[in-house]
Amino acid sequence: MIRKEHNCLQFTYEELEKLIYELHELGVLGIIFIGGGEPLMHKDFSKILYLCKKLNIKIGITTNGLLIDKHMEAIAKFADWTRVSMDAGNPKTFNVVRPNRIKNSFNIICKNISTLSKIKNGKLGYSFLLIENKKLNYSNVSDLFQAAELAKNLGCDYFEYKPMVDENHFLVKYSDEFMNELDNITKKISLLEDEKFKIIYPQSMNQYKEKNLVQYKKYKMCPVTYLRTLITPYGIYPCPYKRGYEKYNIGNIKENSFKNIWNYYKFENHCKEINACKDCNFFCIRDKLNQELLKLVKNPYLIDNIDFGETKDVFV
Repeated sequence: MIRKEHNCLQFTYEELEKLIYELHELGVLGIIFIGGGEPLMHKDFSKILYLCKKLNIKIGITTNGLLIDKHMEAIAKFADWTRVSMDAGNPKTFNVVRPNRIKNSFNIICKNISTLSKIKNGKLGYSFLLIENKKLNYSNVSDLFQAAELAKNLGCDYFEYKPMVDENHFLVKYSDEFMNELDNITKKISLLEDEKFKIIYPQSMNQYKEKNLVQYKKYKMCPVTYLRTLITPYGIYPCPYKRGYEKYNIGNIKENSFKNIWNYYKFENHCKEINACKDCNFFCIRDKLNQELLKLVKNPYLIDNIDFGETKDVFV
């Protein structure tokens, strides 16, 4: 399969406004604004957040953090969570793993995080991608504790780290030296946790412990695709992992309404497009959720036994 998507198109505010109203009519409870590309670059991003809040749609944001100050008030008021992708604990490492043309960008982002932490209503997180380049003999794992400590000092609610994946979304194998250092630092950063600050340990790291980076599925149907859909200026994909693959592109809101596309796809083509046991042997964070949903599909009476608790997380 060939990926045909490039990051140069953008939705107009009018297109997003129409889309968000349609999503609301269809019963959507939450929207995550995420790349490729940087969502905060949209000049009307604050207006978009306001519209979502007006319609009682929960908001999640993944950002590189550089433009938080441009939309500070709206993010602080309306976002249910904001996650900043950093991948470093100091400017030197940041300039290697996230090079850009903006001078002192690491310090700018840290200032934005600190300011937002003091006025936000939602959760604020610091994200760290574990990077190892074997050809260059380079990794950022030694930054992990420094980054977690910085996240706590800046006022974040949590620190999240996660492994690399390749272009087909399969987990990347790290060197033994990397994994040993990671194991030592993981024990150390857990000591930073308290009531106000949490370390989020990625489910995918269990695959490394089991020495199995492939996640075979025993089911064909993926029920999560009914609950979570990716919408881009280039098309609509039933799963974020399928982004950019024309085989899975079900339509474009620049050409048709989302409601028309979704209703046709949902009833006519859904089960034909994705075969999880054939097409999805990479690690999927929603595998366990799929298994539980399929149990409920097979045994609907089990729904009555579920304890949903007081807090309902709409971001499946």
